[in-house]
Amino acid sequence: MRHLIILLVVMQTMVAVQAQDKKASEAIVEEISGVPFFMYATPLDAYEVVGKAASFKEILKLSVDNRSNVRKKAQKLVGTVLKKSKNGKVPAFDAIIVDIDRDKTNIIKFKG
Repeated sequence: MRHLIILLVVMQTMVAVQAQDKKASEAIVEEISGVPFFMYATPLDAYEVVGKAASFKEILKLSVDNRSNVRKKAQKLVGTVLKKSKNGKVPAFDAIIVDIDRDKTNIIKFKG
């Protein structure tokens, strides 16, 4: 839980800094296992949400994992979604968007 609180404080600070300079809002997106991983960010290219990366229960389970840092939690999430996609439980996707404020992890497909 401490990691989640620290993550939220760090992310809030990052959002505040980004809000100060909207013109410099582009960034290089981190990829985890070859999957673009957007956290507190939105792709500039057009996309559509094709499903959920994780249920609220799965997100909660990750957030209470005190042994893993944020990067390891993200890697676990991506690994889980890749397995689900391989097994046909979620549709094919291009990237993951994590919206901590709304407790949502969406998988997306870019248009075009």
